[in-house]
Amino acid sequence: MAAIWKFNLPLSGTVAHLMPLGAQPVSVAFQGDSLSLWAKVDPAVGTEKRFFHVLLTGQQFDENELRFIGTALCDDGAYVVHVFEDPL
Repeated sequence: MAAIWKFNLPLSGTVAHLMPLGAQPVSVAFQGDSLSLWAKVDPAVGTEKRFFHVLLTGQQFDENELRFIGTALCDDGAYVVHVFEDPL
């Protein structure tokens, strides 16, 4: 059985989350003032540590080291962030 779980993200910087093995990010968005990532998970499997990076528009990064997850807009686009993950 699968489920969708929510994981909180910082507004910028890096965060580690313990997630079920094979979790698949499906969306990133602001919920109120909080940035969240939703992932499809199998709650019955073991866990692994995953690293997510929240970058601001214009911030430089090494495109060979990170995998794009999604872009989220807050306040009708007044604040925009881009979420990446360390490759598995």
